[in-house]
Amino acid sequence: MNCQSCGRALADTAKFCPGCGTKVEQTGASAAQAATQQPYAQAPQPAPPQAAPPQQQFPQPPQQQPLPMQQQPAPQMPVPGGAQQGILGKRILAYLIDGLLMMVVCLIPILGWIAVVVYGLVKDALFDGRSLGKKAMGIRVINLETGQPADFKDSILRNIVYFIPFFTIVELIILISRSGESRLGDDWFKTKVILAP
Repeated sequence: MNCQSCGRALADTAKFCPGCGTKVEQTGASAAQAATQQPYAQAPQPAPPQAAPPQQQFPQPPQQQPLPMQQQPAPQMPVPGGAQQGILGKRILAYLIDGLLMMVVCLIPILGWIAVVVYGLVKDALFDGRSLGKKAMGIRVINLETGQPADFKDSILRNIVYFIPFFTIVELIILISRSGESRLGDDWFKTKVILAP
């Protein structure tokens, strides 16, 4: 296609002549061709898809491993060494208090006698290593091997010797000779009486 004013060759889609600036009047064929090509020429090209910005990674805090539960050792009661001042008198008074209590209960026929026997065996384990008499006097029976207050087994073993005829007198003599530190029942069954107010 040529310009009608200056005759310069023009492109089929030109609207003005680049030489003289005359507005180009397109012929039917050129107009139809331009009309069909113009939408494609002027159609905006879709923008290329943009990549999503990278997400900022935050450092994860380190996971703390649960600490293993540690078993706490049972607190042990101290086992004093040497003579304990005043322990002899306290042990004798505690024995008299328990004996007086058992004499009163013994007045009840049958049931009272059974109660006396049971109390006489387990009395040193009733109140955390203390009988009623020992609790009143502020002393306690402990196991020498564990350092813990006497349990029912310790109490029964150390007190069963009192049921041997006349053995109470023997125990009293030995207890006095040792300044109240121990008697045979304590030696045989690994127990000890300590001050424990």
